[in-house]
Amino acid sequence: MTRTISFAAAAILLAACVAQANAQQELRPVELKGTVEEVSGAVINVKCDGKDIYLQVDPRKTKIECNGKAKASYLQAGLLVRFRGEFDKKGIAKEEISELAIVSPSETNEPGVAADEIGGDDEKRKPKKDGGSRLVVGTIKQFKDGQLIVQADGRAIRATLAEDAEIRVELDDYTLAEAGDKIQFKGRTPAQQPAEGPSQAIADEITITFTEPFEGDTKAKPKGKSGKAGKASKASPKKR
Repeated sequence: MTRTISFAAAAILLAACVAQANAQQELRPVELKGTVEEVSGAVINVKCDGKDIYLQVDPRKTKIECNGKAKASYLQAGLLVRFRGEFDKKGIAKEEISELAIVSPSETNEPGVAADEIGGDDEKRKPKKDGGSRLVVGTIKQFKDGQLIVQADGRAIRATLAEDAEIRVELDDYTLAEAGDKIQFKGRTPAQQPAEGPSQAIADEITITFTEPFEGDTKAKPKGKSGKAGKASKASPKKR
């Protein structure tokens, strides 16, 4: 309890320091790597070379990338996923899916079924009835015994997930970070730092690497960069 109160108080102090520094234009660029110690609201406690840094995040402005792996046991209804494959007229994959990504809603992750842009020009010119590789972005409707049903912009897509499929996590939700996860960031820091205690910084870009795979079920609600539930998913990744 003491640690939580201390961290929350530090977040308020950080906001005050940042506001003062902005007013005085006394910010200098910084680029560091470290590990996550704790996340509380818009502040990440980062450990860099043995020193604590309280990093302020603005979901509206900070560029956020969170990457990791997941196990098949994590896949559940409501998650937004992206994968490639060839499908018949009924939307059934002709081969097992060997790669799948759990993603956040974005302009590049719009739900639907489209010609795969990594395919050759001849393949992309083929009408859909002639097959060809397709890129699917949609919400998991059901996943059981390796059988995947995804709702992609009003269309039901069915596929079998390979037992050794690679499942990636590509999100923009920094609040999923846990102690020990790796982080690197670019940002600004006030020229005047406290003589004792943690330093403060403002994040412009953050990359978080989840050190442990996501697995199991969760009832957690989704969070995007705004901290609000994502429109394209009803569940949010969370490690057990």
